[in-house]
Amino acid sequence: MDIGTARLVARLLVLPSLFLTFFAAAALSAVLPVWLAVVIACAVVGPSVHFVVGELLDRRRDPSDGMGGAITVTGLAYPVVLWLGGTIYVGATRSLWQAALVFVTPAVVLVAAAVVFDTDRRPARAGRSDRRAIADQRGWPFVADGTEVLEAHWAAYKPDPRIAITATSVLVGDIDGWPVTICDVAGRRGLGSPPVVTCVVHLPIALPRTVASPSDNPLFGALLRGTPWTTVEREGEQPVREVHLISEDPTFADRLATPELRRATLDGDLMYWRINGRDLSIARQARGRPIPGDEVLRTAYHLVALARTLPADVVDAYGTPPDQGVPFREPSRHDHPGGPPHTT
Repeated sequence: MDIGTARLVARLLVLPSLFLTFFAAAALSAVLPVWLAVVIACAVVGPSVHFVVGELLDRRRDPSDGMGGAITVTGLAYPVVLWLGGTIYVGATRSLWQAALVFVTPAVVLVAAAVVFDTDRRPARAGRSDRRAIADQRGWPFVADGTEVLEAHWAAYKPDPRIAITATSVLVGDIDGWPVTICDVAGRRGLGSPPVVTCVVHLPIALPRTVASPSDNPLFGALLRGTPWTTVEREGEQPVREVHLISEDPTFADRLATPELRRATLDGDLMYWRINGRDLSIARQARGRPIPGDEVLRTAYHLVALARTLPADVVDAYGTPPDQGVPFREPSRHDHPGGPPHTT
């Protein structure tokens, strides 16, 4: 199921959901007062249908990821309509203070539920647990909150210096001698800011800003302004067969795009990887479902394999000493050219 189909499911879901809600209310009214039957149907049946469908979509490993959480939250419309309608009814037939009580009590419950049931926290919690396990297995450092270090590291690449991010559940490791950082990045906007799983391979030199794209259409040039944690949503399920490089230095992009690099991009499912300074990175959106730790680690290995395909003559010609250090590490041989294993 692609993202377009998932959105169609989200739009059409309201019809069977409403039908089941009315059917449940009618059935319950045979044994309960009508008002209580309506309350139970709207508070339980409608949201439950949305929850079940949302959970099913969340378990898919395809572009529909992320729609499940939205569908689940949409189910809250049923109790909200019931709440507002009940408030108006009590205000019109009873008294204003009773209407105020009807309004305030569910509001407190809804706010508490929104804080507790935040679908975007599930990927963060799962990511934290998985990363800790990987850190224990491999003897890698784990940093629960690396915001201060990574905000400073990426300061030059934020489109607006006022943009604030959080970087949590940070794995700090080396894969075949290449320094790697894996973390969850989110904007500081509270609820509704899903984490982006970001994998970074720190190169020994800084290279011109570059991004891999499935097309050389000029419209894709805007991708170049992205940050290491920028994600791109792909529509449809058509496999990507072409890799084009967009760079602030077009000659560099032409020389960098060797058959080996293109193949590593496709084989590793690394479309939209990017280079910002010394950081070669790929970002994945974690909406609704957690991205398993082994999948994240596999992406990091693929990114290292991609780094190995960077042609040595091109790197030597265009590389410059990096302005950034390698985060969470002491200054070492990685802070100047020639540190990690040499590219091909």
